[in-house]
Amino acid sequence: MVDKIAVFGLHDKDLMRVYTKIFSSPRLDYKVIPATDIEAMKAVVEGLGDKVSYILMDVNLGCPNGDDPASCLEIYNIVRDRVDAGDAYFHAVSASLSAVKNAVEAGIPEEYVHDKPCSLEELLPPDV
Repeated sequence: MVDKIAVFGLHDKDLMRVYTKIFSSPRLDYKVIPATDIEAMKAVVEGLGDKVSYILMDVNLGCPNGDDPASCLEIYNIVRDRVDAGDAYFHAVSASLSAVKNAVEAGIPEEYVHDKPCSLEELLPPDV
């Protein structure tokens, strides 16, 4: 029975498939819910609340090739307390170094923001 839920909001469909396959494998055993835009991501994260234990999203979700981290910051602020308490994991990725820099400057801790390509180890929950 799956009791861990991951929400992925990634522009890259191939990357989404790869991470979904990895996280839903018997080893990690997450139920993965894809969110294709910020509205869907916010609805899932707010709707499932404490049931969401892992979030992976593009820094600029909804604005491919942009460098505005507003969508990422919005989701991070929803889950910040749970992430700080160690009850959830949050990772934001972007191929845009300026988007990564802007996310950190906007207040998302640097350890949660990664430039793509990053290693899978950086994105796995520490208990794996």
